[in-house]
Amino acid sequence: MNQLERDYNHCHNIMKEHSKTFSYAFDFLDLKRKKAIWAIYAVCRIIDDSIDKYKDLEQLNGIARDLDVIYSDCDYIQAYQSDAAIMNALSNIEYIFNT
Repeated sequence: MNQLERDYNHCHNIMKEHSKTFSYAFDFLDLKRKKAIWAIYAVCRIIDDSIDKYKDLEQLNGIARDLDVIYSDCDYIQAYQSDAAIMNALSNIEYIFNT
C-alpha cells in the first residue's frame, strides 16, 4: 500500500469512527467518489474538532492555510500545517475532480 492509499484509509477511519451510519451510507458509491467523501468528511471533522473539541484557533488557521494552498495554482506543497494525510488525500481529490 502506497502513502496515498494510507492517507485515504486514514480519512476513511476518521469517518467510520465518528459516523458509522454516514460512512455506511456511502459504501455503495464507486471507489473514486468514496475516497472524495472520506477526504471531505475528514477535513470537516478536523475543522469541527479544532473549535468544538480543542478550541484551538491556531489549528484552525493551519487548516485554512492548507486549504488555500490546495485550492491555489501552487504545483508544489512544501509541508502541510495541519493533518498531512487528510490534506494529501484532499489535494489528490481536488486534482482528480478538477482536471
